[in-house]
Amino acid sequence: MALPPLRVPAAVVADLAAGSSLEWLETNGLGGFAMGTAAGLSTRRYHGLLVASLRPPTERIMTLARLDETLVLPDGGVELATVKYPGIVAPAGHYYLTGFRCDPFPTWTWEVAGVRVEKQVFLVHGQNAVVVRYRADRPVDLVVSPFLAFRDYHSLAAANAAFSGDATDEPGPGRRAVRVKPYASLPALRLVHGGGALLRDGGWYYRAEYDEERERGLDYQEDLYRLGGIPLAVAPDAPGWIVATLDGGDWDAAAVEGAEASERARRRPGADDPFVARLAAAADAFLVRRADSTPTIIAGYPWFTDWGRDTMISLPGLLVARGRLDDARRVIAGFLVHLDRGIIPNRFPDRGEEPEYNNVDGTLWMFQAMHAYLEAGGDRRFLVEQFYPAGREIIRWHRRGTHHGIVVDGSD
Repeated sequence: MALPPLRVPAAVVADLAAGSSLEWLETNGLGGFAMGTAAGLSTRRYHGLLVASLRPPTERIMTLARLDETLVLPDGGVELATVKYPGIVAPAGHYYLTGFRCDPFPTWTWEVAGVRVEKQVFLVHGQNAVVVRYRADRPVDLVVSPFLAFRDYHSLAAANAAFSGDATDEPGPGRRAVRVKPYASLPALRLVHGGGALLRDGGWYYRAEYDEERERGLDYQEDLYRLGGIPLAVAPDAPGWIVATLDGGDWDAAAVEGAEASERARRRPGADDPFVARLAAAADAFLVRRADSTPTIIAGYPWFTDWGRDTMISLPGLLVARGRLDDARRVIAGFLVHLDRGIIPNRFPDRGEEPEYNNVDGTLWMFQAMHAYLEAGGDRRFLVEQFYPAGREIIRWHRRGTHHGIVVDGSD
């Protein structure tokens, strides 16, 4: 059984204020994500098509900020993207939007001069890769322009001489690939696609504006590098496609079809009740694997990675209540490995520095999580062999006093 799509009607997505207030999220199980709005307008520095996690689930890098599409018609091109610059929205493709839905992937539909074009985005689970597919109700040509950021996901990019827009165009059977490595210190991005040779007319585009950042009183303008244009021929029986990846892979049209089928199967709900099924689908977005393959829980997109307090509070609902007891045990065990003076980490920093232990109650919430795990039938051997000795150490340190002056009040 598949859940019915979540739909946003044309009247909402064509209204820029309304459509850009509705956000979608895709995750890849590594801490990476894609994020944006139903109107197609980026309103946060965190909105982009591939925020890759280089050290799962940390070291997140905004690589591919967006893809701008131009529909090629006999009397000229029509731009389908929506971007805000100082004093102007240009292009303003939201005027052509006739709907947005998640089915389960974010999908936009435009209608221009009697032509219906659809764009679909999904991340590949376990990979730093995003797949973008285009469909049309008649044969059409698109030119798709990748805009690159290549910066820490908390930062904003500015045009600079160190950025290299040099791109290698690699033809192959049934596909082409464009490879670009803007900075020596960061991985290369490959844009594999089923279209023609890259149109080399790229350059910097200045001061794209993000309204949510401005509302928060933060820097809100960013320079992005347009790599050029990728020509795609799209037909009803031949979708156009682009895969942006840091992980390589042998992508072609058949592999894209397989990836979509696999993702749909992976996201198929395991509950008959639609409300429960939607909760389960949402819960899965927060479950990730560290670089060593151990499971952990993301505290919240787009800002946070795995934080001890948030993990322990949410573990009974995200894992135990859903019968994922093995994952629950491994999450608790993963935090116990980093126990220091009776405290589990509050935060694992993005850049691999030492964990931070600046929380009072995260370790105590772990006892509650462990209780829920045992009540649901969890492994009591784990309690006896690992948790109980750690628990005794935790209590000793809390009586004695530990990090940041955390101590049991003896008079209370």
